[in-house]
Amino acid sequence: MLAVLALSMVVSVSAIFILKLFAEQLGLVDLPDSRKQHNQPIPQVGGLAILSSLIAVVLVFPFVYTSHWLLVVSLFSISLLGALDDKFNLDYRLRLSVVSFLALIMIVSGVELKSFGDIVGIGSLSLGVFSAVITICAVLGNVNAFNMIDGIDGLLLSMSLVSLTCLTFVFYSHGSKEHALMCAVLLASLIPCLMANVGMLGTSAKIFMGDSGSMFLGMFIIWMLISASGDNIAAMRPSTALWLIAVPLMDMTAVIISRCLSKKLPFTAGRDHIHHILLQRGMTKTTTLILLTFVAITFALVGLSFEFFDISETLSFSLFVGLFLIYFVTMRASLVVQNLVKSLNS
Repeated sequence: MLAVLALSMVVSVSAIFILKLFAEQLGLVDLPDSRKQHNQPIPQVGGLAILSSLIAVVLVFPFVYTSHWLLVVSLFSISLLGALDDKFNLDYRLRLSVVSFLALIMIVSGVELKSFGDIVGIGSLSLGVFSAVITICAVLGNVNAFNMIDGIDGLLLSMSLVSLTCLTFVFYSHGSKEHALMCAVLLASLIPCLMANVGMLGTSAKIFMGDSGSMFLGMFIIWMLISASGDNIAAMRPSTALWLIAVPLMDMTAVIISRCLSKKLPFTAGRDHIHHILLQRGMTKTTTLILLTFVAITFALVGLSFEFFDISETLSFSLFVGLFLIYFVTMRASLVVQNLVKSLNS
């Protein structure tokens, strides 16, 4: 196992430095503009680095993914889709169509959300004939959530590390060592990416994950979450999955609802995400990253506590919804005040 993790990490580090050399030729460079916070071109090769790590593990240790080739194909496909989006800024309808197709591949592989669990206290809510549609919506939602949270250095990767660490623990404690190893392999490849993303490897090694990275991570994590909460493995209850992706999920949901209420397009770029709001309140990027990572860890620990102490799913879900409503009302109030101040100053 250690050899697999070491290979994943070494290939990730090597790929970062090699891909940086060709980023400009590949057209995978994020150029600064008025909406962005960086003032120099940054290579967007983080997603291709973790894809390189995945390919290396598949070639050298194929047993890791023996029963999961459709997962590998889907991750390869979504990573390339993201890279093409980074380069050409693809039409959102094309992206949604491809991700929906990959969600169908996930369903064909046997990974499908068939129940919400006992979230309202009347027994398990089976999805029946709506299972496939809701599974596709869950995939689209999570891929978009992880794409949207990628707004400051280290945030996407920190959220992903929290989710993957919890999933590794859940799978391993349940005896699903094959799934635990897949999560751990990706964890190992993300550590060098995080270090490069936040500048710990030096300014010359700085990279962004790009859509290739955010879509890869969103796809892998939702695949594992549904696998863990499904009937085949049943390593955790569906309500627990919400806690493991709480910050990206709450942020995306709140932003979409807020934009719809303001009669704006829900998936356009904007500065109304949680990290933007905290930055506008005077926090530094480092403080914002640490705070949101702490919140993500706290939420994940709450969810795992509900799971391992076998506390009511209804209580777990109700608390999650309650915390989301508090966050949403607070966020909306903050944006209203912010807009009011801008209008008074103009």
